[in-house]
Amino acid sequence: MTTITRWLDDLARAGGDAPALVEPGREPVSFAALTRRAGALAGGLQAIGVRRGERIGVLLPNGIGAVEVFLAAGRLGAVVVGLNTRLRSDDLRHALDASGAGLLVSAAEFLGIDFRGVVSGALAGMEQRPRVVWPDELDRLRRGGERSPDAPPGDLAAPADLLVAFTTSGTTGRPKLAAHDHASVVRHARAAARAMAIGPGDASLLELPLCGTFGLVTLLSTLAGGGCTVIPARFDAGEAAMLVERHRVSHFNGSDDMLLAVLGTGADLGSWRQGVEAEFTSQGERAVAAAEAAGVRLTGVYGSSETFALLARWSPGSPVDLRARNGGTLVDPAMSVRAVDTSGGRVLGPGLPGELQFAGPSVLGTYLGDEEATRRAFTDDGWFRSGDLGFTEADGRTFVYLSRLGDSLRLAGFLTDPAEIEERLLAHAGVVAAQVVGVPGPTGGDVAVAFVVAAGAVPTESQLIDHCRAALANYKVPRRVAVLRAFPTVDGPNGVKIRKADLRQRAVRLLAQA
Repeated sequence: MTTITRWLDDLARAGGDAPALVEPGREPVSFAALTRRAGALAGGLQAIGVRRGERIGVLLPNGIGAVEVFLAAGRLGAVVVGLNTRLRSDDLRHALDASGAGLLVSAAEFLGIDFRGVVSGALAGMEQRPRVVWPDELDRLRRGGERSPDAPPGDLAAPADLLVAFTTSGTTGRPKLAAHDHASVVRHARAAARAMAIGPGDASLLELPLCGTFGLVTLLSTLAGGGCTVIPARFDAGEAAMLVERHRVSHFNGSDDMLLAVLGTGADLGSWRQGVEAEFTSQGERAVAAAEAAGVRLTGVYGSSETFALLARWSPGSPVDLRARNGGTLVDPAMSVRAVDTSGGRVLGPGLPGELQFAGPSVLGTYLGDEEATRRAFTDDGWFRSGDLGFTEADGRTFVYLSRLGDSLRLAGFLTDPAEIEERLLAHAGVVAAQVVGVPGPTGGDVAVAFVVAAGAVPTESQLIDHCRAALANYKVPRRVAVLRAFPTVDGPNGVKIRKADLRQRAVRLLAQA
């Protein structure tokens, strides 16, 4: 067991002057320089009163500066609360209140957004307001630490101290703050590096928000393997493709739509060997197949704010149809998974779908500021309730994710994965994306209602229903199918996710019209 600072010091001794971080247009920062810069900033933060156990909200775009704040806070034993730059005043206020943050490190402006106004609006409704550090003061604190005659503060954290809290996506209510300690963060970074086969000389492209578990684990696993992370401030498919070519990027993780956009640029992506795709828009199989055609081994993955991203992934050597699934084999041998019957609590055997539950060091320690949510998240025997539907395979360490429990459908008495219907809709030449939800039918029980995004000649509702009827059991055929220009989405900490609740409301209206 170790802390983030001791781990970083070990990396600096091993990596020395090898590049650790690169921002486009700037000189690389080596492993040795990264630990020095983090130590200097820790000294500056300590000088303004940051102490062990303090919660620090970080509202910064991706970049070396955000990484330094994370590492400096860890040296002091403070807890970093990652905040998405897409948050606005109400959600920001809630996150700061829930975390009990005493300090907020914020951008002043990004992508035309005035964060001074956003932060001012958030603080206006708070009784206990955190101190705000803006970029100019952050630079002064770093320079002050560099000039200080005293050595950087020692490692003030213990392995069991909380290090980081991720905001959950908040698609069904107010986000919670899933917190993890130093030891589990470092352990998981090492396990993910082994699973991704990252070594010295490799480079990862980080296009995911650092405030979320997917982005942070991508960064830390690359550092753990001795590789270099390329960190642009924002995602642009054309720029991402250019960065892959310029920096000889070997690893690139992302959402299915993000990866498809980069693959669609037609750029030279020959250095890109592998990565994982998170299926946010039901295009995982397309992304894996498109990557395969370009010589890239993408795999499906499983993770969450509560259990870390890259908790499990499929072997890159598996056939395309198998590794396009959501789930995989646990990357840490100390982790365990089981599927449990949601009605009786019975542990189910291989292939039988139930709630996926996890135990081991990658599971969160607590939800910050919400003891009741923490209590509800665990079973009496200490397993974390994921709220996800899936099944385990015979080896006991591999599992398949099917859907969120709230998204699974009970059609004509049969538990049905909506992805099965979505895959059939995606097989239609005119459909580029599909989502299926269940809503109460006129005679009781669920009925399936589908929403699609089309391209080219837009198919009619009856054509899409007939297309489903030709291949699916009758009870799985959607009662209604609506063509949308785009799905309603929410900006989560790990990327854009589809708002299923909004689709269910639309589905109720569609059935009422019918």
